[in-house]
Amino acid sequence: MKKIINKNPKLIFVIPLGIFLFLGLLLLFLAVKYPENVPFYGWITIILFVLLPAICMYGFIFGLRLTEKQQRSSETQRNVITYSEQEIWIHKPILDGTYRINWSIIDKIVYFDYPGDDHAYYTFYLNDFPEFIKNKKQWWLNRLFPVNVNMRKFNLNNDCLNFYDLPEKLNEYLNVVTDTDFADPRKGKLISKEEIYKSGYTETIEHWQPSRDIKWEKILFQRSDNNA
Repeated sequence: MKKIINKNPKLIFVIPLGIFLFLGLLLLFLAVKYPENVPFYGWITIILFVLLPAICMYGFIFGLRLTEKQQRSSETQRNVITYSEQEIWIHKPILDGTYRINWSIIDKIVYFDYPGDDHAYYTFYLNDFPEFIKNKKQWWLNRLFPVNVNMRKFNLNNDCLNFYDLPEKLNEYLNVVTDTDFADPRKGKLISKEEIYKSGYTETIEHWQPSRDIKWEKILFQRSDNNA
């Protein structure tokens, strides 16, 4: 049993969900057979006991894919970072505005990619507050709760568009050369690779032997007299 689970780690989640689903179906059967003993809130509980495990199991086994419309909507809400000779612009659609950060107020930029984090990210250390430029049209919640710009340290995740262009822009605008390798540092040697064909898509499963020379942090830029 242990070997089967190790070979297919999804079973760690699917098996308990299957047990809950079985119990939910059993309760539903008893409720239908003896409806006079089930109050209104009991029906809601039983239905949830069936639906939630079933949806989760479907997601683990077949994957929950976004529709084309949902993908387009998700893309429009994605953060975007753009660069110019004078500053960095971080466009935040959810906040209805853009952070404007002059290169001169950046003291340090560090790249992090820890195995326990969902995303790799940059941490920016500033010597002054950034400027936040609001869009003309603001969602009512953003008008009600103004954005806090009194920060001199913030993170930027790698799901941001143009995230990986930063080292190149540091070289272009600040004459800072960095040899950062954005390949997954957890990958050392590829042990095995398996492609599973499912309805409409292919899932690739890779097993890697971790590299012994792992650098989870790297300073991309640190202000000094030489690169001020």
